[in-house]
Amino acid sequence: MDGREVVDARQDLQNASIDTATNKEQPLLSALRLFVAASGLSVNRIAQLMGVGEATLSKWLAGTSRPRQKKLCEIESFLCWHGPKYLAHAEWRKEPSP
Repeated sequence: MDGREVVDARQDLQNASIDTATNKEQPLLSALRLFVAASGLSVNRIAQLMGVGEATLSKWLAGTSRPRQKKLCEIESFLCWHGPKYLAHAEWRKEPSP
């Protein structure tokens, strides 16, 4: 095995991780957008509850910035607690909807 094969294997692994995050990202952000629209709370208040800046949340909602994997897990946790009905139709969830 030469160095190029190692680099290619690492790149394949990295691409697989990115694909998994992207598959999870879109349904979560859609659920978050629904929550923001229907909750009656301001973006600022939701950002405070989530522990992120208002600008960060606004960029995620607008699609101009993407949350990292850790933040995706935090978004999921937030929605599980504050808005589980918005997650009910997220494509990536394996649990049946209530």
